[in-house]
Amino acid sequence: MNLKASIIYAITFIPSAITLTDLLNVEGLLTAVLTSTATQTIYSLQATVKKYDAKPDLKNSAAICASSALSATPLIPLILYSSIPNLANLTIGAILYALTYLTLTPILKAINQEDLRTLTNILTKNKPLKPISNLIASYENRILKAFSHKKINITYIHLIKKGGDL
Repeated sequence: MNLKASIIYAITFIPSAITLTDLLNVEGLLTAVLTSTATQTIYSLQATVKKYDAKPDLKNSAAICASSALSATPLIPLILYSSIPNLANLTIGAILYALTYLTLTPILKAINQEDLRTLTNILTKNKPLKPISNLIASYENRILKAFSHKKINITYIHLIKKGGDL
């Protein structure tokens, strides 16, 4: 499957890169890369569904894409209007993107408590990653708890039993 996906990538990338780069320069090359990667991804997804009878979780995938796209939004002014050196711009942009993404992912329900537990268990087995993994997991856990509907529902039920008002 990997060989076929790579061949599909090459078949779509080579002609489109030559043509689009000639017409649009760097933007054409980026378009060729994105188009070829999308083609390869779609093929790989179809092959996986067919071979393993897997069902893609489109709702979760959409939430992840939304988190990613929204996290890139605050970077636009930084890229367009910043006069700081490139390395500083890159560093600030990376930190801003990571913090925004880590915040939006649990808010948009792209990750849940079970996902977080699984990721934490996997990443904390690697000693160099353990401290940062624990820090990120703690942050994600706090956001998950803050935006948990169960907390709101329990409060609502508790108030109803006591005859109170929200």
